[in-house]
Amino acid sequence: MLGDVGARTARVGSAETSPDDRPLAGTAALRRHLLLIVAALLVAPFVIGAIRMVFAIGGSYEPWADHAAIELNIRDIGHHAVLVGLFSRYVWFHPGPLLFYVLLIPYRLLGSMSVGMQVGALAINAASVAGCLVVARRRGGTPAMLCTAVALGLFMRSTGADTLRDPWPPYVAVLPLALVLLLSWSVADGRAWALPWAVGVASFVVQTHIGFAPVALSLVVWGLVVSCVRTFRSRRRPEVSAPLLRPLLASLATGFVLWIPPLYAQLFTSDHNLSKIYHYFTTAHGAAGWSRGWRVVEYQLSRRPEWLFGVRNSFLSGFAPSAQGAAVPWLLVLGAGALAVAIVLRHRTLGMLLATLVVATATAVYAVSSITGGVFAYLVRWTWVIGACWGIAILWAAWLAVSELLLPRLAGRVPRPRLAPATSAGVALLAVLALATTASVSAVVSAGPQASHQHIIRSASAQVRAHLPPGSGPVAFVGSFGGLEESAIALQLERHGVKIFFSDFNGDNLRTRRPHGVVRVLVSVVSGPASVDAATPPGATRIARAVVPYSRAELARARAVVRSAEARFGPQSRFAAAARNQLRTIETHPKDALVVFAQRVR
Repeated sequence: MLGDVGARTARVGSAETSPDDRPLAGTAALRRHLLLIVAALLVAPFVIGAIRMVFAIGGSYEPWADHAAIELNIRDIGHHAVLVGLFSRYVWFHPGPLLFYVLLIPYRLLGSMSVGMQVGALAINAASVAGCLVVARRRGGTPAMLCTAVALGLFMRSTGADTLRDPWPPYVAVLPLALVLLLSWSVADGRAWALPWAVGVASFVVQTHIGFAPVALSLVVWGLVVSCVRTFRSRRRPEVSAPLLRPLLASLATGFVLWIPPLYAQLFTSDHNLSKIYHYFTTAHGAAGWSRGWRVVEYQLSRRPEWLFGVRNSFLSGFAPSAQGAAVPWLLVLGAGALAVAIVLRHRTLGMLLATLVVATATAVYAVSSITGGVFAYLVRWTWVIGACWGIAILWAAWLAVSELLLPRLAGRVPRPRLAPATSAGVALLAVLALATTASVSAVVSAGPQASHQHIIRSASAQVRAHLPPGSGPVAFVGSFGGLEESAIALQLERHGVKIFFSDFNGDNLRTRRPHGVVRVLVSVVSGPASVDAATPPGATRIARAVVPYSRAELARARAVVRSAEARFGPQSRFAAAARNQLRTIETHPKDALVVFAQRVR
């Protein structure tokens, strides 16, 4: 019902003007270069961010927590077998190490500076944006490409420079997931050679963070199944659908090569990481449930979605926001209008995009519903992609409705109606320019990576290096209590030539193997405001103590909150009591603290 195969497929580089591009035929020169222009605009913020990381931050950045663990994994490549991903709080590792191998290239090119990870994350996101534009241009011509550019520009503006350059797995795989969605759409719409690319990008996404697996894998399967059905139905019409065998073999080869490390870890090591992941998700209890999963996804389709208006919760401080009650998912309502446009115009490509989005939305609800231990905002940041891609489809449908339904009816009543598509293209280009400029300014003025933790990590790591007992043997980290600083201290020791390993198996652990040599020192790290009062373990010595006090401004704000609560609710109210307790904590405890103990091995 949605038209013949390929009826509205745009082919980049061909002499023929695609049906969706014909209204823009009068601007042929601009149309030929528009993809490069738009791609350059949207990639510019990533380039500017990379330049700032290298020349403004440089070697001063010292990673904290998971970022330090990521760098330790990168440094292992070429020295040890890196077969799995980053450690998870559920006591297994994420499926594969592909993120580490990708980040290795900029990391080594920049002389092993830690900001090489941020530059690598920027490169990953820039490539994902460019890939989305190319796929949209090939499938839907210039209108689809411009609509994709506007939606991605809005996404980038709302995400912010800090997240776009963050190599942390829950963030660095978000834009690649958008590329997986569009590549799967391309496969389902008849471009079989997009399948190997979809398999490759989906492998990166799934290996980086297991939470992306249901959506990424279902999208690849969806594209493959639709492509197989089309091939079977058109086996007597070879001109309609290209043979699927060679793209399928290329996809199998791509997937096999990329999954060799995790498969090797599963089959030939004692860790059996993939089995642990499978066991966890088949036996875990306390999942979020379907209702919670729907509300979280629905939030990105509602009246004020985060991908359009910015984040409501940040990092670990809050749960993912969700619609309260029966909010209307307006993007789905507009998506139904887009489907009507596709049916009226017999536009198979738009219809296939909408079908792909339905698959992605349904599996996103399942993915969120399976989360255990709290649906934190950082765990579901990828749901922004679902809303942004619905935005692409809706904008494109609106463009088609105006250019192919409305304008032909007004041909005799509107002067020079053929200028309307070119005007729409100009408006979209100006919008992309404005959004790219905003993102570029954000990349320039934003603080450095993990800025709030730099003082305490630099101070503590410098003290540890200065007071670590001398010797040539390796240093064993035997535990981190209260925080995530253990990997950060270990990284700085290794960067200064000290052999390190982790003797326990906690949330920062990645190297339980023992290096050659007799262990000379056992190191333990205690962090958090209460760590200033931590007792020295028997036989150990305190070798570092870093404290971050509250500022005068923070103290003044806390006192103002107490006065306001007492005046508004009364001195005996629970609100005033809570405000006084918070003020007492600020007056008697530091904002953060870190203490490191060392014990020489006899």
